[in-house]
Amino acid sequence: MHATGREALAGADIVKVSAEELLALAPAADTASAVRSLWHSGLKIFAVTHGARGAELFTTRCHVSIAGFPVKVADTVGCGDAFMAALLVGLPLERLATSNEEEL
Repeated sequence: MHATGREALAGADIVKVSAEELLALAPAADTASAVRSLWHSGLKIFAVTHGARGAELFTTRCHVSIAGFPVKVADTVGCGDAFMAALLVGLPLERLATSNEEEL
């Protein structure tokens, strides 16, 4: 599973993993170090979710932490999908496909 996960990441432009998945793929002392160890030249954005504690987004030029907020949870199924959908809606995808990081 480890090799397959790293292979999938190697071909990705946009990555979203949970903190637990990141730790399994790249054990490191902190999130930023783990992301750096998986970064490749084709990657545009790397998102790491931390459940109720929020998320972190990484690009070649910046690292942003977004705090979570309290909600009444009925079921966590689909939370990662919803996060990814919101991220994709918020990204200027046409610029991601044709330009470099500085223009985002």
